[in-house]
Amino acid sequence: MLAAAIELRKRRKTSVALLLALLILGCGDSSPPGDADAALQAPVGVDADWGALELAAQAKLEATRELTARARGFDEREALAALGTNPKTGETFRLDAHLDRARASSRAPPEPAGTCTGCLAFEFEGDDPVRLASAQGRSVEKDGRLEVRFHKGDYLIGGPGVELPRHAVGAIEVRLRLKRGNQFEIAWSRRRLREWPSRDHPHTRTVGRVTVDAVPGAEFHTYRIDARTALWRRLRFGDSIRTVLVRPSNRRRDRVEIDYLRFLPRGEPYADRRFGTAYETQGREMRPVLFAHPPLRLDYRVTIPERDPILSFGLGILNAGVPVDFRVSLIAAGEATEIFRRQVDAGDRWLDARVDLSQWAGQAVELRLEVEGGPGQVAFWSSPLLAGAPAEPFNIVVILEDALRAQSLSLYGHRRETSPERERFARRGVVFEYAIAQATKTRPSCPSFMTSLYPTATGVWQFTERLDDRFLTLAEILRQQGYWTGSFVQNSNAGPAAGLHQGYDQLFGRGPVAAGTALFGETTLQWIADRDGRNFFLYLHAIDPHGPYEPDPPFDHWYREGAGSGEPLAVDRRHDPEWVERPTRDGRRRRYDGEILRNDAAIGVFLDELEARGLLEHTLVVLLADHGEHLGEHGLWEHRPPGYLQVTRVPLVLIHPALPAGRRVAQVVELVDVMPTLLELAGVPTDPLLLQGESLLPLVDAGAAAGPQLALSEEAVLYRRGRNDDEVSASLFYGDLHALHSSERPALELYDIVADPGEERPAAAHAAATGRAAEVVVPFLAAMKAETMGLWRAITGGGEAVIQTDPEVREQLRALGYVE
Repeated sequence: MLAAAIELRKRRKTSVALLLALLILGCGDSSPPGDADAALQAPVGVDADWGALELAAQAKLEATRELTARARGFDEREALAALGTNPKTGETFRLDAHLDRARASSRAPPEPAGTCTGCLAFEFEGDDPVRLASAQGRSVEKDGRLEVRFHKGDYLIGGPGVELPRHAVGAIEVRLRLKRGNQFEIAWSRRRLREWPSRDHPHTRTVGRVTVDAVPGAEFHTYRIDARTALWRRLRFGDSIRTVLVRPSNRRRDRVEIDYLRFLPRGEPYADRRFGTAYETQGREMRPVLFAHPPLRLDYRVTIPERDPILSFGLGILNAGVPVDFRVSLIAAGEATEIFRRQVDAGDRWLDARVDLSQWAGQAVELRLEVEGGPGQVAFWSSPLLAGAPAEPFNIVVILEDALRAQSLSLYGHRRETSPERERFARRGVVFEYAIAQATKTRPSCPSFMTSLYPTATGVWQFTERLDDRFLTLAEILRQQGYWTGSFVQNSNAGPAAGLHQGYDQLFGRGPVAAGTALFGETTLQWIADRDGRNFFLYLHAIDPHGPYEPDPPFDHWYREGAGSGEPLAVDRRHDPEWVERPTRDGRRRRYDGEILRNDAAIGVFLDELEARGLLEHTLVVLLADHGEHLGEHGLWEHRPPGYLQVTRVPLVLIHPALPAGRRVAQVVELVDVMPTLLELAGVPTDPLLLQGESLLPLVDAGAAAGPQLALSEEAVLYRRGRNDDEVSASLFYGDLHALHSSERPALELYDIVADPGEERPAAAHAAATGRAAEVVVPFLAAMKAETMGLWRAITGGGEAVIQTDPEVREQLRALGYVE
């Protein structure tokens, strides 16, 4: 096998060399005659190799066009229903996914949970009971909007007459347009203020505030701020807001128009329906819920699974201190049996329950859920699931390490032994030598591989954007197929802020696993133990080795051995912890390697524990990263564009007894290929789905006999929807060829990624060759961007999305250097 891999590598190098020679040939007489003669004497097949690239590119374009045509009539629920019963999980029935089969009844009309006494709205219609206006007189109400000519030091102030209970507010929503600014600020105080207090003002400490990242331009945008994590600033429970302050821009002489500013009640998301589905957070844990306004009864006709049937669910309420009675009954052969009852009056945690239904196994019954409670209350049943024992034990654990580049792992040839534990387990599975991330930042990369769609198709490019609910994620599909799904994320860009809560039965983004190797510790292991033999999908997103690079002892030994070597660099707290005063290039690299080694040790212990519990033999383990990291190459640090190999090539390892042990795949693959690969291994058909990636299993089976593959990576963070749609910043990989076309670089650059893995020497420095390549590569990249944006419009309708802001998440992103 090794000899075959070496021979494939030789053929690939020859192919790229001939391709580059052909490019030079096709550009006139500027190349040396000897090179031209050598190319003319090349073996037959040069044109076929170049033609193969063009054919691969055309096939990718055609596949995207077909996907777009299907997307125009795509229905998420119909696609999930078309998947059928999973052969591994067996009989399952999710009550929240089948509300259309529930019969609802109630003895009373619903209470107005969506209203709140004293809630506040500035609509600028001329008759607002409380006004919001410029403190310096530079605002005017016109046509239902407030127009502001913003100058330094100006702000808007609302009052007098504001009296808004903090605990009643669930969200702050504002719709506005900023011409130049990219931030605005909303503040509040329990005091009645006449002005924005200065730093030495006695009431400064009573003012809470939140900064909102905005999208400048000609369009209005709607921003929704999570008040549950915002209003605790400077306010205690029971306090009321008595002053509202707004700094409408961060750019002097900006023109701002505000359509409205509203403080919305906590129950507003549940106001328009008696019952339905949503996502709700209790005690820093988010879950999908079936919500209901008491009193309400839901009846389902179901057949109880034959083997070890259980009914599992969690309980929660919206308003603490207003008790709700939850009851579950089962009606079989005309006889009703109450199988569960509990009263809940705390709104800060989930209460889980599991009911054994063995005595009704195989019977057709009626399952009844009931809630009774006080006025204005909302009851939550989280992930109510009727399930039998799985037909075949099969679990999936995806471990993603943020900003981990492949070339810094000894698994991929790095000189320091940074990954001995990964190597130990990788010998049981498949290692992909050249896995390409579809973006250089977490925010666009994770939605891409979690949907198997390129970033331009997901529409998630900037830190203000999130995945639309109309997309289907890997977690949503596996949940519908009966897998219990859980997510533990240490980077908010991979959680609800990016729309990646969709499909998880439990999502933890804060609390006991928020930092370090705790992600692989007791909390996660207990979550696995609680599955009690049920098949599960677990996503673990580790923030390290993302900067700042700060390994704990003893994993800092490489840094301690050579901390001061090399020329000093300017201190940058995105990479250097507070205690580093004289950073060097080598020192940063040593600290980065130390974080990789620390993760490696924790992953080894975690996988050993799975094996000790008898789970590893039934579990598919995926090791990967969302993007790589520049560590001084090309004068770059962090993981911003341009997309050189250091930031696009990531590790990818699949470990499972069904896979060939010890295999290394030399062909280029993409992270969008991960999702269809996992679905195939999990027994999930993919025909009803919208996927741009392809299963890697045929490539694994073919080994060295497979031909070169085509991969793309997009510099999506450089895109601004509606402002530079014709601009293309992306990379094409084919065989050993990397064609980099970035707006951050003056011209197209070509590299041989095998002969020059550091991409230090452009393989086609000849200007004419680059010009010839531009005739082929650049039009293809432009066409792909246009087609994938068309796919996004087909799925979402292309309309405006509400920009969600969570102040706590923003603070986390600011600490990571993502926002100002």
